[in-house]
Amino acid sequence: MSRGNVLPETQMPWGFNGFAPETDGTGSDPHSRSGFWFYSRSFRFFGMRLTHQPSPWCEDYGSMRFFAYLTDGNMGDSNSASAYDPASSTWLPYYQKHTMNAYCNAESCLTLEVTATEHGAIMRFKFPKDTSTSAAADAGWKTTRRVEAIMNTKLSLEKGLPWINDTVQHGTSGTDGLAVLTGHTTRTDQGPSASEMRFAHYFYATVGGGQDGMQPAQPFRFGHEGLDIGTGFLDFHSEDVDDDTLVLRVATSMISPAQAQANHAAEVQGVSFESAMEANKAAWHDVTSRMTINDLGPGYTDQQAEAWRTIVYSSMYRAAKYPRKLWEIDHATGKAIHWSPDTGKQEDGVFSTDQGFWDAYRTTYSWLALLFPERFAESMQGWLMRFEESGWVPQWAHPGSNGGMTGTMSDVTFSEAIIKLPHCVGSSPISATHGLGVPAARAKGYCVNATGLLAASMRNAMVDPRIPGSQGGNSGGNGRACLNEYIEHGYIPLECKDGSAQVSRSMNYWHSDWAIGNAARLLNRSSEAEILLKRSQKWTTLFDPKLAHFRPKYANGTFQDGFDEFAWGPGPGYTEAGPWQYRFEVPYDPIALQTTLKANGFDGCDLVQRANTISSAFHFGSGGQYSSLIHEMTEMGVNAWGQWELNNQPVWALQHMQVAFDSSVTGKCATQAQQWLRRSNSMLRADDAMYPGDEDNGSMGAWFLFNMVGLYPLSPASDSYVVGSPLFANVTLDVGAPRPLVIAASNQSPDNVYVQSLEWNGERFDGVTIKYDELMQGGILHFVMGKEPPVHDEL
Repeated sequence: MSRGNVLPETQMPWGFNGFAPETDGTGSDPHSRSGFWFYSRSFRFFGMRLTHQPSPWCEDYGSMRFFAYLTDGNMGDSNSASAYDPASSTWLPYYQKHTMNAYCNAESCLTLEVTATEHGAIMRFKFPKDTSTSAAADAGWKTTRRVEAIMNTKLSLEKGLPWINDTVQHGTSGTDGLAVLTGHTTRTDQGPSASEMRFAHYFYATVGGGQDGMQPAQPFRFGHEGLDIGTGFLDFHSEDVDDDTLVLRVATSMISPAQAQANHAAEVQGVSFESAMEANKAAWHDVTSRMTINDLGPGYTDQQAEAWRTIVYSSMYRAAKYPRKLWEIDHATGKAIHWSPDTGKQEDGVFSTDQGFWDAYRTTYSWLALLFPERFAESMQGWLMRFEESGWVPQWAHPGSNGGMTGTMSDVTFSEAIIKLPHCVGSSPISATHGLGVPAARAKGYCVNATGLLAASMRNAMVDPRIPGSQGGNSGGNGRACLNEYIEHGYIPLECKDGSAQVSRSMNYWHSDWAIGNAARLLNRSSEAEILLKRSQKWTTLFDPKLAHFRPKYANGTFQDGFDEFAWGPGPGYTEAGPWQYRFEVPYDPIALQTTLKANGFDGCDLVQRANTISSAFHFGSGGQYSSLIHEMTEMGVNAWGQWELNNQPVWALQHMQVAFDSSVTGKCATQAQQWLRRSNSMLRADDAMYPGDEDNGSMGAWFLFNMVGLYPLSPASDSYVVGSPLFANVTLDVGAPRPLVIAASNQSPDNVYVQSLEWNGERFDGVTIKYDELMQGGILHFVMGKEPPVHDEL
């Protein structure tokens, strides 16, 4: 099972680099090539890996590994490693400490500490004191402290291009006399364009002695010892290492060796380990302090209360890692610069990458909109830069445009930014004054280029990537597959083979068109808005009124024969799920879906209840990918229940659709959903198996955070959040307003899951949604909870 794909990185929030232990990335382990180089329960340690891996499914790039160990000074070991005990290590977003059990004496063992800066890190290696006997010294044994740097640790050299190699070189700093390691690692194994494959990730590192790492400790040896040229080490005599401590300071750049050295000078040169760690800690404190659990409520032991805090703040950490800020600073001008995988050269401006919109659009950006709108706006600027440089918005960027998943879900996120954030005119933030606009008081120095965001989404909606000159097609999966067929029929017919998973892909297109249509309407683009909103209403074309399922169709309007309600896969028409998971995937118009269901003799609330209570059946479909067991199938049966595939994204809206079918938070459908929403939190564990499935790009962490505070972005590009069942008695959210947003729940307990009444700023609240603008002004959302559903009229 994936258990969240959670990689314990020490880094800055949304940072340029991450640092995590490499436990299985060298040697003959087959996973070393597929991204699974860290296992939480492995007892091997190959060093701290500098990584850009958002998920093991898409592998790593620009990776390098730093390590220290003891040797006799003559040994060159490409598999240098140690035993370590992860349970005895310190794991924090701003600091890690690990003990190398292979390098000990009777008194102590080698320890490795790391903290990160924006473009680098400081690592402190504390060696055991040299206790070599005189007899051993006479025999030629001299315990040597070795610091090692290995490039491209994922064994991609075997796939390397002949005109460039990973390198590590040695020198001496002219300013402080410290030993220097420099080099680069190359991108060799991914990307549609030659420019992407040719980039290098440069590093500049210094090594010094003592606790502060500022004492010159010149190595007596630098070499490769017959190893790859991408491996280098520095050997130090024990008597030359002050306090038995070596400190490595490293910074990197995607632009040039000179930029790496400039980043080093700006961020780590002369900086103590402690001060760097405090700066990193402060950055993460700013992130996590946006949400404060004031009172969990009764019914929890101290151990359970601590577990919930671990889960909450670990989820906030996950939701503050992507998209990555892969830009640097021109230290002469103070302006942002970046290497572009689209142009293959240095460009001006900020740059966003390492995220898949199919995962992130559902929750990650809506969480940013609520607590980190300034970061939301900054990330949109970075994505627009991608659009300007390539002509498309990459749907899975890593670091360039890579195909993956279905739809162009950036459309929903861009539209959410247009609808929720203030707009830019020139360099000044303003706000829209009509429709779903943000009040002028919300402008706090950040804004989005609404016209640019709309243009990027309109390209997805209007330009078929197969048209010559569109720069789309198979180049990175840009644009919408089968767009012309979708426009012609209102859905993607089975005959269009360019777009597999025709049902879920059509549903993604409908949702995107609805979102873009709302954004276009807000920007007074009424003609485009009308076209797109009409397209979004075509979801009825794949709805089978006899079965109340969405099914694949041919171009002539007939359904595919042999429907199997439990069959997964692109062949049967669905992405990472089956008909049950996509049965309610009209989150932008739940009332229309419920009306259609009832007109055909069904009730949406009853169908959701059935999804919760039938077995977790799944059948292998066709289309290769799902013709055998995949981990999402296993996780649904083991970690979730019924057809509620909370372990993966397609069904995340299911329970909240029940709420949205209702008109009151105390109604029949809403209260049915509250039971399951509260139960969903039981899937979480405060350990290395925290999540029930893929925690992709912070999306699952954000899902549970929303669920625990009792709000959910059912359709992110709307102006509202759906109300759920809060887990805690009192939570404060810093939304950037003069007063915080307080979510209070009276009579709260683990058993009291049903909302009896709701007030907003002291006034009775009867609906099921609350507007974003109102939440962002702060106030008190006050729930009264109970053990039984309130008395309500039958719908």
